[in-house]
Amino acid sequence: ERTASGAPRQPSDTPKQANAAGARYTAPPRPKFSKKLVRAQSAQLAGVRVEPTRMNVAKYLDHWLATAVKPTLRAKTYLRYEGIVRLHIKPHIGGVSLQQLQPSQVQALYSHLDQVAGASPRSRQQVHAVLRCALEQAVKWEYVIRNVCEAVTKPLAPRKEMRVLTAENVGHFLEAAKDDRYQAVWVLAIMTGMRLGEILGLQWQDVDLNDAAISVRHTLVDLGDEVEHGLTEPEFRRLSNSASEVEPEF
Repeated sequence: ERTASGAPRQPSDTPKQANAAGARYTAPPRPKFSKKLVRAQSAQLAGVRVEPTRMNVAKYLDHWLATAVKPTLRAKTYLRYEGIVRLHIKPHIGGVSLQQLQPSQVQALYSHLDQVAGASPRSRQQVHAVLRCALEQAVKWEYVIRNVCEAVTKPLAPRKEMRVLTAENVGHFLEAAKDDRYQAVWVLAIMTGMRLGEILGLQWQDVDLNDAAISVRHTLVDLGDEVEHGLTEPEFRRLSNSASEVEPEF
C-alpha cells in the first residue's frame, strides 16, 4: 500500500495515521470461530481447565451420587436424590453427552415433566434443584465449563396456605389419642413439633421429666429394607404447660 503522496507506507504508519493522510484500506476479515471454540478459549483465559470426557449425563449422575452425595448427606436425602435422578432425569437426558448438554434440553425436560408426565410443580422444582446441584459439582470437578441450569427458567410452584390445627382441634385430638397405644408419640408430635424420626429416635438420656424438656439428638430413618439410627444437630424442645399435664397411658 502507498500513502496519499504515492510513497510506500512505512511499517510505522498506523491505520489511524494513514487515514489522516487520506489513505483508504480494507481491514482483513475476521476468522470465524465455532461457539464451542470461543467458550473453550474464554474458559482458558479465565483459568478454567476442562478435561475432555465421553461421560454422558446418566453416568455422571451415578458418579455424583456415589462420590458427592452418599458419603456426605443423610441416607434419606441420598435416597430422595437417587429416586429423582432415576425416575425423572436419566430417562430423558441420561444419554446426552455431559459436555454437550444444552439449556434447551434441560428446559424441554421440565416441559415434559409438566405436560406429559404430569409431575407436580413441587416435583419439577426438586428435579431442577438436584440437577443444578449435580452440574454445579461438575463445574468444580472441571468436567464442564458452565452449569446449564443457570440458563433455564426455573419451574415455579404456587404457594399453598398452611393449614394448622386450632386449639379446639388439638383438644379433640388428644382426647381421641388417650386410648391409643402410641399416645405418647401423638402428644410429643403435636406439642413439640418434632418429626416422627426424631420422636422414634429418642432415648431416655434425651428426656428430662423434671424440667419437662427434651433434647433432640438422634433420629430414626426408614430406608425401606432397613432402619438406620442417625445423629442430628442438637435441639431442645420444651413441653408446654398443657402438654405436661397430659399423662400418657402406657
